[in-house]
Amino acid sequence: MKEEEPKSAVLGESLKLSAGLRHAISLNDSFRFSRELFGGNTDLMNRVIEQISVMSSYKTAVAFLSSKVELNEEKEAVNDFLELLKKYFNQSV
Repeated sequence: MKEEEPKSAVLGESLKLSAGLRHAISLNDSFRFSRELFGGNTDLMNRVIEQISVMSSYKTAVAFLSSKVELNEEKEAVNDFLELLKKYFNQSV
């Protein structure tokens, strides 16, 4: 039974991510990303997330994101957003 619990957690995470990138971002993170990555421009953030959610790879998504915002990896919000993208595209950490 203990072996099934991790599988359930992985399945739950997969279902959450397959529901779309927007659904994988908590409300608090949405406010934080809007403020710290997108300079408070919620419309830009929403457009970028919408476009990234239909992309086929992490590499493509990061290239697109870097064309829209500055990806200063010294900022925690940038690293958290990139980590979210890695999970969304099933990349190894």
